Amino acid sequence: MTRATSRDGGDLYRGADGAAGDIGHIRAIGGGNVLCACGNVGCVGALASHRAVLRGLGIPESTADDPLHGTRELARRIADSDPTALHAVRQAATEIGEVVAMLVHMFNPRTVVVAGPLSELRDDLVSAVRAAVYSARCPWRLAN
Repeated sequence: MTRATSRDGGDLYRGADGAAGDIGHIRAIGGGNVLCACGNVGCVGALASHRAVLRGLGIPESTADDPLHGTRELARRIADSDPTALHAVRQAATEIGEVVAMLVHMFNPRTVVVAGPLSELRDDLVSAVRAAVYSARCPWRLAN
């Protein structure tokens, strides 16, 4: 979530300072007063990142024995169809999808790549992002 690059004519577009595509600090529609590590409130990364989902579910990111404890525990809960975990991931995906929809309207890309730990959990994240993009679409933009 913190670093996504966009493509311009086949070349990676990095922007003036190399930070193009950093969507984690775009204000989320449902961001409210969630404080971000950058000091602002409502950043999509503070609300919908892997770390934010773990925090919301009360899952420690790591333990002394397992640096990937949070990732494994969230994956287990999703595989077990835990309703609280599924809701948290779907809610995060909706927030991410709202930002992606805005970017689709702005840049009209042929392809959008969603990657990271949350995207690897079943198809819930990608489906919810796709749904948010399609619900905000202009018919001529998603015809292909």
